[in-house]
Amino acid sequence: GCHKIGPSARNAFGPPLNGIIGRQAGQQESYVYTDAMKNSGLVWTREEL
Repeated sequence: GCHKIGPSARNAFGPPLNGIIGRQAGQQESYVYTDAMKNSGLVWTREEL
């Protein structure tokens, strides 16, 4: 899949999802995002996911 989750999760096609709830979209270090994602202002919630 695009994303991994768990203790050994690493970047795949998308960044790992560990601790994503409450995190701002497009801000994970060591991953390249589009300008649209970086500037979206979206904060990940259970509802958004």
